[in-house]
Formats: sequence, structure tokens, C-alpha cells
Amino acid sequence: MKRLFIALLLAGMMVVPFAVMAQDDTGAGETAKPKPSAPVLQDMTLSGTISKEEKEVDGKPKATYTLTDAAGIKIKLPSLKKDQTINLDDFVNAKVTVVGQGTEKESSSGKKSISLKTITSIQKVEGAAGAVAPVPAP
Repeated sequence: MKRLFIALLLAGMMVVPFAVMAQDDTGAGETAKPKPSAPVLQDMTLSGTISKEEKEVDGKPKATYTLTDAAGIKIKLPSLKKDQTINLDDFVNAKVTVVGQGTEKESSSGKKSISLKTITSIQKVEGAAGAVAPVPAP
């Protein structure tokens, strides 16, 4: 019985230092800073011209698409989901209206920044009459 007690006591002494080291390193009196919440996505309708840039990433070609609006603001378009039937190549160098969700910020210097996270649909604006050919995303 004495041996069992000593064995348990020694085992406990070996476990306690590891448990103490595994605790959060916030220190006495400090509180952990909460993580900033993800920005809330808002519905957006953006108009402009789509351009395409091809780069090589890890030896493979990768295309990135950018929408430039009338004010010259460049908005990187997000990668499309595999189940979406939109082909962005069909809209390169065309005036379009893009509907999706994203965020908009303004820096302290007054510079506007738009980040589009999802694309719902793209419509090509045809000619001066403004006829629209919709291409909905599934």
C-alpha cells in the first residue's frame, strides 16, 4: 500500500509541471485580447471593366481578374466556386455590372477600398442603350 501511495505521489509530481506549462501565458492580471470579429459582408453592385492578369504560381499559370470602376478604383475579383457556371474570360475588356457581397473601407487619407468576397452574378452592359445580358451564378 505504501508503494502504491508513493508511486501515485511521484506520478502526480511529474504531471503538475506539464499542466502548468500548458496553461495560457497571459500572466497575472492580464486578460487575453478578443479576436476581432470578421467584417460583415454587405450586398454590392459594382460597375466597370474587367481585366485579366496571368501569373505563374508554383509552376502553374494562374489568372487574376480585376474590375476597374469609373473612378479608377481597382477591385480584385474573388475566385469562383467550382459549381459556378460563370466564365470570367467571357467578360474581359467588357463593361459589366457585378453583383456580389463584400466590404468597403475608407482609409484615414480618404482612399476608398472595396473587397469583393463573393460573386452572385455578372451582367455585360451592351452598347449605349444599356441593354444587359445577365449571367446568374447558381
